Amino acid sequence: MKTTFTTLILKISFGIYYLKFLTKKNQKQKKNYKIGDEVRYRSKIGTIIEIKSQRAKIDFNGITLNIKVSELKPSIKSLKEQQNKIQISFEQPKEQFLRLDLHGLRKEEAIEKLDYFLSNALIQGWDEVYVTHGIGQGILAKAVTDFLKKHPRVKAFMDAPPNMGGVGAKIVQL
Repeated sequence: MKTTFTTLILKISFGIYYLKFLTKKNQKQKKNYKIGDEVRYRSKIGTIIEIKSQRAKIDFNGITLNIKVSELKPSIKSLKEQQNKIQISFEQPKEQFLRLDLHGLRKEEAIEKLDYFLSNALIQGWDEVYVTHGIGQGILAKAVTDFLKKHPRVKAFMDAPPNMGGVGAKIVQL
């Protein structure tokens, strides 16, 4: 069964929302951790190796920290084991290039293709992509610039150096 990109994004968004809901629900319920549980502390995931009163020793890939139990949260991995109802899957996009060429496209087509390209780049974990739009009368360049300014995941973008297309191309940092 082929999944459209929009359906894929909706499934991923719902799955993330549901996991956040489960995390909040589970935080209220589960405060009694045991040795071997995987927990999250800030952005790191580690394993409990010792618990004494209100503090726990957590192993983060060889680094051991002594942390208050109240600051720990269950990891998403342990939530998935508890709630096997959620299953998120997607097909890896076939395009593996860091470059998008928008030459010859109408403004609406180009923006749609750019949005799809940026979504794929984010899913695949790219930090930087290259978009060629050409110079022409500047309509497409302005549309691309306006879109990139409003896109929530674009950190920065700039015109490419002259040897890579100059003002007819953008380097986009995600």
